[in-house]
Amino acid sequence: MRRGVTLIELLVVISILVLLAAVTIPNVKPAIEDRRARETARAIEAYLNRARVEAVERQRPVGVRFDRWKEQTDAAVSLTMVETAPVYTGEDTAAQVRVQRTAGGYIVAESTTGAVGADKVATGDGLQLGAPVWSASGATYRVYSVTENAGQTTIVAILQNASTSMPWPMTPDWSAYQSFAIRRQPVKSSVVAPLLLMRPLCIDLYESGTTDKLLAGTGDVVVLFSPLGGLHQVQLGASTLDSKNVYLLLTTMDRLPPTATAPPPALRASPAGEENQDPQMVDCDTQNRSRLLRGWRDAHSLWISVNYRNGHTTTAETNYVDQWQLPSSITPAGQFNYNGRDSYGQPAHLFWGLRRSRALLREPMKAI
Repeated sequence: MRRGVTLIELLVVISILVLLAAVTIPNVKPAIEDRRARETARAIEAYLNRARVEAVERQRPVGVRFDRWKEQTDAAVSLTMVETAPVYTGEDTAAQVRVQRTAGGYIVAESTTGAVGADKVATGDGLQLGAPVWSASGATYRVYSVTENAGQTTIVAILQNASTSMPWPMTPDWSAYQSFAIRRQPVKSSVVAPLLLMRPLCIDLYESGTTDKLLAGTGDVVVLFSPLGGLHQVQLGASTLDSKNVYLLLTTMDRLPPTATAPPPALRASPAGEENQDPQMVDCDTQNRSRLLRGWRDAHSLWISVNYRNGHTTTAETNYVDQWQLPSSITPAGQFNYNGRDSYGQPAHLFWGLRRSRALLREPMKAI
């Protein structure tokens, strides 16, 4: 007759299993988090590369829009592929508008009857006057509002380049009727579905940016690829940034700033003596991951970079550089002074994160 297991023996086995789980899970969790982050980074890279391929095949700009999270607009939790619509020159070849200049740098363009469909133009579109073709070097106006009355469409726009002169008569006079070209904003692609990031991962737009500009703000962030495969342009709301390398910080939601202007309390008042410690020694400690570290200081975060010349994407771990190892020409402010500025006027915290990431270290030193 086989002897059964006593209650004490069963409790001993259960206690051993609980003890093993308590020891193993904390050590396995960081590895699981890192794997999730890398899988998400690969998915983002693949999505960006798909947009690049689509731009080459269609021979017109195609890109990715980083959709801001409603609960925290400094983060993107989904990506949407977008494509540029053909330049709009009116409902027919005879479409024209007359123009007048108003106070504050605005212009008013009024179309002939039925020449412009009000549903074809939207706030934020680009407007050029004088020719039915779009010129990369032409004076561009950003559409501010669009109204329609009795078949006539009225467009109010403001000059995008303030240094360009406006040859239009002041109100109430009008110019002669002339041709125009409207470059419409990218629209959602009907071919590729959006990419949803695995929670709690997100793109920290507040810390992300191009080589010399930040993506912090409230407008949509759109990275467009050209038909040649490189970057066409980076859009932040109604603004167009220079086509420079793009650096995207992939981090977790608990690493986001509580607001767009104030750092979390943990960065305002660090424990005594921490400012003098090696940041990698501080941030790589798994016990410190429970603190309110920002994504650029978290060694588990990843940088995804897009090369502006060929559109290729790479992923690199967050990296830090000891200020004493830098050339004497670079004298940043306090290492963890959130509001400080380095000798180039850049925020000190971005100097240690964005501009000294491993992705950027692969480039010449002059890129700093």
